[in-house]
Formats: sequence, structure tokens, C-alpha cells
Amino acid sequence: DESDEAEVVLQTAAAFAARYQARLSLVQVVETPPPIPQFDFVPYKKEVMDAAEVRLRELKGRFGIDAAHAVIDGPVLDELMPILQIHDQKTSTFIL
Repeated sequence: DESDEAEVVLQTAAAFAARYQARLSLVQVVETPPPIPQFDFVPYKKEVMDAAEVRLRELKGRFGIDAAHAVIDGPVLDELMPILQIHDQKTSTFIL
């Protein structure tokens, strides 16, 4: 998200990864509304996704973070669970 707390968490995660020589990956899940007949959100989806991408790149640049990142669309838990399962198989630690 775009809170001050999120920036502190990002800086802390980067410091933690550097300290333990761990790889840091950043994921931002954007929950766009489901389609409804009264409003078509599809034209705005790309704009929202692109804005999230720019935000992640800016934060990485501001804090000097060299990490892979992704912006994905969907319900937060539905999108993060497969990522968590992949990391669980490869590593013993995952911080969310």
C-alpha cells in the first residue's frame, strides 16, 4: 500500500535480506473490482496496474533496493498463496 508503515516495512525487509544475504522479492497485489453491469472498470485497470508498477520502481530507487518485483491483479490471499507455497518449498523463511 502507500502508507508510511509500508515504506518502513520495505526498508526493514531490505535491511534484513542484506544482513542475512537473502534474496528479496516484492509483490504488490492490486484488487480491482469485479465487473458489474453498472460500471466497466476494465479501461482503468491498466492505469491502476501501471501506477502500482511505477510506485514499486520509485520505492526501490529511493531506498536503493535491488529486488525483483511484480504487480498482480486479484484478491490478495488468492494471489499470494501460490507465491507463499513456492517460497515455502525453496526456503525456510518468508516474511510478509
